[in-house]
Amino acid sequence: MHPFVEDIKRLYSDGIVISVAGVDRVFHGGLLAFLADNLAAHLVGGFKENFSFALRICRSCMNTRDQSQTCFLERDCVLRTAETMCFIRWSIVYSLFHLIRNQTTLYS
Repeated sequence: MHPFVEDIKRLYSDGIVISVAGVDRVFHGGLLAFLADNLAAHLVGGFKENFSFALRICRSCMNTRDQSQTCFLERDCVLRTAETMCFIRWSIVYSLFHLIRNQTTLYS
């Protein structure tokens, strides 16, 4: 994944040159969305890739590891909502954007 992330950083900072109607133009870009499973998303985001020590281990509810040992039915759990998931995802996107934007060199 490292080459992919570095290519996205380079596209954002340096851009690519494309000839349009005989005129070379520089286009910059970035990553708007990234679809992945938990491990790949954490790898790209630079987060912990091992979930065995995560506080909230379920992607559907807010249960902790201890709570998951006694709560087996959905009606007994506090479910994650679209609002909480949207907040979490935007927090990650915001963090990644600022990490890329504030990068002083492409290859550190």
